[in-house]
Formats: sequence, structure tokens, C-alpha cells
Amino acid sequence: MPLYDLHTHTENSLDSHQPIAGLCHAAVEHGLAGIAVTDHSDTPFIRSTNLPQRLLHCMDQIEEMALQYGEALEILRGIELGEQIWAKNEAQEVLQLAEYDVVLGSQHGFLREGNVIYYSAENFDGAHYTDRQLDAFLRRYLENELETAQTGDYDILTHLDCPMRYINGKYRRNRDILLHADLIEQILQTVILRNKTLEVNTSGLSGACGTRMPQDAILRRYVELGGNKISIGSDAHICTGVAVGFEQTVALIQQYGITGQTVYRRRKPIFVPFD
Repeated sequence: MPLYDLHTHTENSLDSHQPIAGLCHAAVEHGLAGIAVTDHSDTPFIRSTNLPQRLLHCMDQIEEMALQYGEALEILRGIELGEQIWAKNEAQEVLQLAEYDVVLGSQHGFLREGNVIYYSAENFDGAHYTDRQLDAFLRRYLENELETAQTGDYDILTHLDCPMRYINGKYRRNRDILLHADLIEQILQTVILRNKTLEVNTSGLSGACGTRMPQDAILRRYVELGGNKISIGSDAHICTGVAVGFEQTVALIQQYGITGQTVYRRRKPIFVPFD
């Protein structure tokens, strides 16, 4: 089965120490046809994180690995373009650094108050926030996700319900993101209307959350609305995370009538059948 893992991170992401060689080796061990290396680009912070240099270094590493592996593994040039709704000029600057195969569009839970952008990890902490506050945070997050879906420059919208891996995973708060089904519906419709792809992110399967992102009910609704472009990403930050949960995820996707995944080369979608 020619599967691709379209969401992986190397040491060129600030939250990973994984050399690219280990990711490629793991991908071959799992029998993958290819991977996309999609290191983080949280665009509002490109100056403070030395982002352009790190991404260019990543592109050089991808070229080296592509020569080493040849036809044994397709290694796609990617990027995870985060929080671009607040830094559109910087996002375009990053996009012009290289000829990418695939661009992931994401939100991670950053919030903005006036001109100040900050990471809201404390919003996930069950010791400090009430259920009402957490639900309000989720609504703000989904509003940002909708703006990303509507205005962002991306190919694949990733981990749609990302905060749930903390709220319900790490902190066991048992909140229901489907309370905001109106926003989720708009996000899914936007992905479909813009002819983009929805990611099924498997990283939560191996963590405390125990679910994919988006959760199965959201994925099912995407298909009901007419969505048929799916990618699969492990969001691996270490080599042991590559392709985690892919077999059971493919089985679920097939139950919904999707017969293959969408892969990108030079930002053009290509349908790759599962069989």
C-alpha cells in the first residue's frame, strides 16, 4: 500500500531534536512510499527564531536524503505554516524561500490581545480554568482556525481540533468541541470550497488523548459535506512517531468511502489510491 506521511518534523523545528536521517530510515522501515518534511514556521516569530536559516538548512538536508534514498523513498519538501493570519507578509516571505511540495496550514492555540500574540498553553491547564473558560477558549481557537481556512495560503489544513489533545488528553477535562459545531461546519465547508485537503493527524493515538485529529465525528461530517481530499500525517517529532496508527486510520477512512490519500508535488494535488 503506497502510503505517505505528510507531516513530520526534524531538528530544524524548535520543538524537535530529530535528525532527518532517522525519519527517513523509519519511513522505509514502515514501508512508506514517501514522507513530507514539514518543519514549523510560526510566522509571527520568524525573526526571533532564526527561521529562514533553519528552513533553508532543512531544504539542503532533504536534497541530501533524496539523493541517498533515490526511488526507495520519496522525500517531499514541506513546511508547516503556523499562525499566518497574524503575519501575512512574513508568511509570504517564508513561502518564497524555497520551492515547496506541500504547505500545511495550522493553528496551535496562540491567541492575540491587541498587537500582542502569546501562546496560551495555560488555557489548557485544568487547575486554573473553569469549563466555561475552556469552552470560550475553544471557540476563539476555532474562529482563528476558520480565518486560517478562509484566507491562509496552504494546501492541507492540519490537526483541526489540536487543543483537545491537551484539554481532554493531558488534563482530562472532558470538554466537547462539538459544542461549536457551527464553526467546525464552516471550516469544513471552506476547505471543500477552496479545493484544499483535510489532514487526518494520527499523533493523538499514541498519547493521552487517544484519538485522531480531527476526531472521527468531524472527519465523518467532512465526508458527508462532500469532502474527498484526505492526507495522513503522524506529526512525528521523533523517529518512533513516523506512521503511527496509519493502518487503523486507513481502515477508518475507507469505511467513509475514501479510497486514497491526496499527496502534493510542487503544491499540486495528486490522488494516490490506497490499493
